[in-house]
Amino acid sequence: MEVYTSSRCVRSREESLTSLYYSLRAAITTVTELLYFKQCRSHYQPPGTGPHPSRQLACHTRESPAAKMKVRANHRREKTPDGCLSSRDHGRLVWGKTAGSHPWPGIIVPHYQCGLKAPPAETVCVFWFGDNRVSQLPLRKVSAFRENFGTFYIHTRDKVFQKGITACLQELQHQSGLPQGDSEEALEWAEKGFPGATDYSRHAAVTFSPNVEKHLGYVRKAKHFGGCSDGYGDCSSLKTASAHLDPLDAEEHRKWTAKASLLELARQGERDVEQLCIACHRTDCQVAAPHPYFVGGVCATCKLDLDENSKDMEASLIVHCVVCASPGRLLICDSPDCGRMYCTGCVELLVAPSAVRHIVRATPWHCFLCEPFSPHTHGLLKPRPEWTERICGPEDSWMCTFEEVPDPSSFPKKPLRVLSLFDGIATGLVALDKLGLEVEVYYSCETDKKATTVVNSNYRSCVTLLGPVQKLTTEKVKELCPINLLIGGPPCNDLSLVNPKRKGLFDFSGTGHLLLYFNKILMSIKSFNKETHLFWMFENVKNMPKVYKENISMVLEKLPVVIDARHLSPQSRPRYFWGNIPGMSRPIPSYPEHNHDLHHYIAQVPGRKAAVDKVNCITTQSNSLQTRYRGHLAVRMDNQDDVLWITEIEKIFGLPPHYTDNGNLTLKERQKLLGQAWSVPVICHIFQPLCEYFSCRTLLDLEPPRERTTKRVKRTRSSCSLYTD
Repeated sequence: MEVYTSSRCVRSREESLTSLYYSLRAAITTVTELLYFKQCRSHYQPPGTGPHPSRQLACHTRESPAAKMKVRANHRREKTPDGCLSSRDHGRLVWGKTAGSHPWPGIIVPHYQCGLKAPPAETVCVFWFGDNRVSQLPLRKVSAFRENFGTFYIHTRDKVFQKGITACLQELQHQSGLPQGDSEEALEWAEKGFPGATDYSRHAAVTFSPNVEKHLGYVRKAKHFGGCSDGYGDCSSLKTASAHLDPLDAEEHRKWTAKASLLELARQGERDVEQLCIACHRTDCQVAAPHPYFVGGVCATCKLDLDENSKDMEASLIVHCVVCASPGRLLICDSPDCGRMYCTGCVELLVAPSAVRHIVRATPWHCFLCEPFSPHTHGLLKPRPEWTERICGPEDSWMCTFEEVPDPSSFPKKPLRVLSLFDGIATGLVALDKLGLEVEVYYSCETDKKATTVVNSNYRSCVTLLGPVQKLTTEKVKELCPINLLIGGPPCNDLSLVNPKRKGLFDFSGTGHLLLYFNKILMSIKSFNKETHLFWMFENVKNMPKVYKENISMVLEKLPVVIDARHLSPQSRPRYFWGNIPGMSRPIPSYPEHNHDLHHYIAQVPGRKAAVDKVNCITTQSNSLQTRYRGHLAVRMDNQDDVLWITEIEKIFGLPPHYTDNGNLTLKERQKLLGQAWSVPVICHIFQPLCEYFSCRTLLDLEPPRERTTKRVKRTRSSCSLYTD
């Protein structure tokens, strides 16, 4: 009896579950049909025309799931004016959403026109306006541009977004057969509701504008030629590769084969590269102008593209290849103050087929404009000697006036009288000491007590502290004169592009306005020095907006020179230098016996070795030491990642060991002081011509770091020098 009851309970439970399953299945089917019926009703047509037969079948009949899926697929392929899209809507302007970005304007393009493989089902290739790149997106992440303009358009300071909006509106005007206006006219046309815009519901072919066609050609070039660096060894390999490609791909390779042959003749010296356009594949084009960066020519079309790219660089917009102004697979310079990009196609054509592979493996990699020219590493990409002046433009020519260099024989060879503003830890005095220049008096203006503690501990009474530069009145300057050398470099926090909250040059709540104090003191010394000649130097970060550099140049009436510490030390630290010291713009000499790789600067401890040859700029932030190169930190200790030690950083900056180990300063405080300091080897390079004008103890040779035997630092009261034994 108990068994019977138990089996009956089990049987009734199974029946209940089965009934519940069918009930839920029926409910889900009903809800699905209702939702789909509501979607179909949204496409209801006026009376008399009747709904589409496929919609009647979907709404009023019960068909199998396979039949319903077929009907829905047909429904999705229809072009309707309210925003239904399909993967075949080539030329349709859309909004696209990618991860980490707000909706962006683009246009659906066929995959074969951008050199991509056929995308999966329900996926489209979108060309982004403003960015000029191509991505593949699922249909659910794109929506019609015109119908959703009021929803997704936002007023923002993002110049790339505004440029993309303007280009998309101009593309819509082109498709509609309307005259293309500028940015303001296009936005006014959009605010009026796009009068006269094309109707996508009419199944008419949509043509791309010349601007879109041009950039799609750039994308194809980057994809088909520069996509991999190991596939093309010479022109013959190009022909072999083109035989196994689609017709459009093969045509793209054939275009570049002829140009590669001409460039090979130029590499062998049989053709003049100045008579070839190095920015495009055309062989019959006429050279209209020299390339702004490299030795070679550009045709009229490429010149317009390069000019537009240069304007985008000045406005801090997205930057394309500096050689051909095209997007694609780009190689970015690792110098923090450069960031120029080179497409792999140009690198393979103009340098070497295997150059891309070597560049990808190099960490950090500094580009062809940052590195001194070498035929082995640069190929045909030889920088023009005057490329910086070409980029500056004619508006700066008024500052490029010739300044007469004083005759060294007219100087009495006396010790220097130096005034250092924003002195920090007196790296200027360290450089003078390394060069053997005798210093009669060294005046220092500094407000950081930790920095003055370091200076007092190393030089004691040899430095005269004057306090803040704001308290250095004209009367006080008159008392200090004559001055032979004025140097200074105010904090760069409010000028650097790294700081999004920078206050600029003329906000007196920040530090950028200290330039005005430097200029005031400079003018005062010139007036009080009488017959004494004044040498001066002003330094600041290179990674600043162009308008800041122009304003500083206008105030000081000098154009700056750029010197990167990576040529004299294992640290990349490019800086602007303004001044009248002779030979500031001279090239840095290359000494093969002087090896400035990092492994010569780290402590000689068993198990400790350098993972890279060069490191990026060391700043006041501790995370600047956490930069990873190929997944590892700059130093390996017992096969584990480790950061640079403070004594190693001091050596990189050219300072004696334990120079900042004073006053119970913490490691973080010592790194902050070093991050604000100058690179002593760079300052030695700038000050070296002063040895011809002033008295020197001895001209010390700059030995390689591995040959120095710095063991102990001695300090004397009678001399302002740090020497070793």
